[in-house]
Amino acid sequence: MALEHKEYSITSLLRSSAAPVGLVIALAGFGAGVAQAQEAVAPNAPAGIAEAEDQPDTEIVVTGTLLRGVAPGGSQHLTFSRDDAIASGAVNTSQLIAQIPQSGNFLRRPQAGINGSALSVNRPTLRYLGGNAAGGSSTLVLLDGHRLPGMGIKQTTPDTDAIAAGAIERVEIVTDGGSSTYGADAVGGVINFITRKRFDGVEVRGRYGSGEDYWTWDASATLGKSWDKGSIWLSYNYAKHDILYAADRDYVQNRDWINGIPADLNCAPGNMTIRSALGASTTYGLPSLTAGLGNRCDLQRTKALFPSESRHSVFLGFNVDLSDTVTFDTRLFYANRRSINDGGPLVGSATLTSTNPFYRDSGDANTGRAETVLFNFAPVLGEHNYTRTSLETWGVTNTISARLSDSWEWRALFNYGEGKSEAIGGAAATGVLAAAVTAGRFNPFNLADPINQPVLNAYANYRDYALGRNFLTNGRVVIDGTIATLPGGDIQLGMGFEIMREEYAIKIGQAAITALSSLATNRADRTTKAVFGELSIPIVGTGNRSAGIESLLLSASGRYDHYSDFGGTFNPKIGLTYEPVEWIAFRGNWGRSFQAPSLADSSVASPTTISGGGTVAYAAPGVPVLAGQSQIFLTGGGADLQPQKAQTWSVGADVRLPFARGVSLSATYYDINFRGQIASPPIFNPAAFYAQYPNNYKLYTATGGITAADVQKLAALASNPQAVAAYVADPSNVYSLADLRAQNLTSVFTSGLDFGLKIHENTGFGSIFANIAGNYMLTFEAQASTTSPITSTVSTAPRLNVTATAGAQIGGLRAQATLLHMGGFDVTPNAANLNQSRVDAYKVVNAFVQYDVGGEGAFKDLSFTLNLDNVFDKHPPLYRGALNGAYGFFGFNLGRIVQLGINKRF
Repeated sequence: MALEHKEYSITSLLRSSAAPVGLVIALAGFGAGVAQAQEAVAPNAPAGIAEAEDQPDTEIVVTGTLLRGVAPGGSQHLTFSRDDAIASGAVNTSQLIAQIPQSGNFLRRPQAGINGSALSVNRPTLRYLGGNAAGGSSTLVLLDGHRLPGMGIKQTTPDTDAIAAGAIERVEIVTDGGSSTYGADAVGGVINFITRKRFDGVEVRGRYGSGEDYWTWDASATLGKSWDKGSIWLSYNYAKHDILYAADRDYVQNRDWINGIPADLNCAPGNMTIRSALGASTTYGLPSLTAGLGNRCDLQRTKALFPSESRHSVFLGFNVDLSDTVTFDTRLFYANRRSINDGGPLVGSATLTSTNPFYRDSGDANTGRAETVLFNFAPVLGEHNYTRTSLETWGVTNTISARLSDSWEWRALFNYGEGKSEAIGGAAATGVLAAAVTAGRFNPFNLADPINQPVLNAYANYRDYALGRNFLTNGRVVIDGTIATLPGGDIQLGMGFEIMREEYAIKIGQAAITALSSLATNRADRTTKAVFGELSIPIVGTGNRSAGIESLLLSASGRYDHYSDFGGTFNPKIGLTYEPVEWIAFRGNWGRSFQAPSLADSSVASPTTISGGGTVAYAAPGVPVLAGQSQIFLTGGGADLQPQKAQTWSVGADVRLPFARGVSLSATYYDINFRGQIASPPIFNPAAFYAQYPNNYKLYTATGGITAADVQKLAALASNPQAVAAYVADPSNVYSLADLRAQNLTSVFTSGLDFGLKIHENTGFGSIFANIAGNYMLTFEAQASTTSPITSTVSTAPRLNVTATAGAQIGGLRAQATLLHMGGFDVTPNAANLNQSRVDAYKVVNAFVQYDVGGEGAFKDLSFTLNLDNVFDKHPPLYRGALNGAYGFFGFNLGRIVQLGINKRF
């Protein structure tokens, strides 16, 4: 079911651009790569970033800037090395990012494929800015300073797990807005995966881990050859882990907490419910029709808590000096992964009137009233409903760099990539079931009745299918160098031009297996052109420093992006770093950033549709549901989506104590105003929907009621107005109209503190070390829509996230323990949650041991590792409710996992 892709050459995209720029990018097409092949940092960059082999500091471009050899003024950087990743026990980059206190996934391990066809790749988010209801992300993910192709279904964010582990040199994270440098999506920050510059030899790694009802293993091999003018290397990684069922973890529980029993009614045997004339509902357990609590089950425990996955990833790096002044670099990656999720048995319901041949009279005051039978298909179709997700992505990036003089250099990049996501799983053939019920040809009280066979056949052959394709074509030219020299140092200028073509295609729907090929394909595309510049001014430096002012660096950057679908946006940023003495630096920055609407959220890719009929599932509080009423919903992408805009600023300090050389401290205060986030109004939460989105619905109780003109007006916006033709003719049974299309709705206002402490002390036996990193949320306010009040929700989310590591190096032995702490938060007490008012904090301790054997021959460059994750097997804290698909708990951990690893370099 391949989706066609229209080819675009980079030169055709540049026809409307200036000829010199077109010529430069045409040269880049000859062979371009990572314009910012970042393998080290300038001397004034944050500590802890390892330098790459044979690469001068003056040639490095650090994350957050265009300029070589200069750290961006006023910004905070976080860095994680390859060794850090090994010590963390993470088997992919998503799990590594989830251990960062600023991450929205902190102690909530990301999962692939868990949401079926809706979301299928892990999306890292910084600063808890949310936005996961939309197809994009407020955190920009880069590979060696350039963008990756989108991945997923109904989303266009990159797959952070696509890069082979052996290829990554380090991960740099900038926790400030970065749109003035990189353009869209850098609101919460920028995550830049930096690969090796050079490699010589062979390195192999292997690791196997297991825990209660779970196992995982991964292996990688990297081989390469370096010479004085270049290097070529290849890295391959394979990883696989088991499926983990909710039934294997006691903390997963969907319960009726008041009665102390499971909450689900779609059981086997099932239940019958009847709504009285006053709206009260009575439950009758099958088969005896005993009124009361009914038959209960917990369907959550039949589902996968963590889907199985296998992943292949390959990375190729090549660079060569073509002359004394020209360098060519190419990077190519490929990843393929398969995931299997189990959604548990399919469920169903059938509403019978008294004229239905299978109608069973309740024998009480509800005699003769319509009854709804709730059941699941496990007895006849089995207990499992597997969704198989396939993810495949690849990309190639070429860079050519030319030194124009002692200080000036230009770099031209050409970047192309594709992402393909496909998911298929069982689905409920509700239309077939409803028709059979209406015709009196389905017996919900005995699923094995032969009369049910046509419906069972339809369910067995019905599928939920989705195929998403993303295409990225990207060209960029940057030139930078010294424009003047001050006593404090060189004034450096960087400027450039970038063009990007994005294409997105999706095929999605539910149909019989034989009809999947007939599902419609929808496409969206756009072209973005941008110009940008950056200036670094060393006001005070080595040539004019004095007492009380060791250094003063001012940086300013700006970028203008013009999108073919919504227009232009300009985003500036200024930063300042002040060092009164050489061991302390104060920094601050202010800027504007934006997140572009995802193509997946557009009405072109997700056409607007209208639907109506059935029972009222989302009634407004206090508004009774009358007999025979239905709801009408307008759903789909947004027709006039605009950029989601943010204003960010931060101030902070970095201290390296002069009397304790191995001790450093840092602190940062940040403030983010993020407006116009794209979301769909949450009809599934009726209390919030009807209170906060008054412009998105109309109830039958409104003045004048719901008229035919009202229905027709809403239907005119849809691609299938005929679906509600009956209600245009007679709107008397319409309970409500609701516009649920994607829109620029919500705003978030947040501030907080990042803090850190690093200690490293050499001893007679080796060294000891300790690190503390944390994030404390000071404020978090949200506005659900432009007509809603701004409310503080800071107490209803974890405010304090901390990681603390302590360890020692004794000869070839390294041992350390890490504490991960996620703070507790308040919840609203009510009868349903037994008046729970707070969710406890969650603390997990991980241990790591590495032994470098040493010696010669087979023992040379040989090491063994032991990871013990969740040493004390701590379960996530109790939460009597459901949040983000988690029932009965908040947070996530696989439990105690023991991993043994071996590493050998030749």
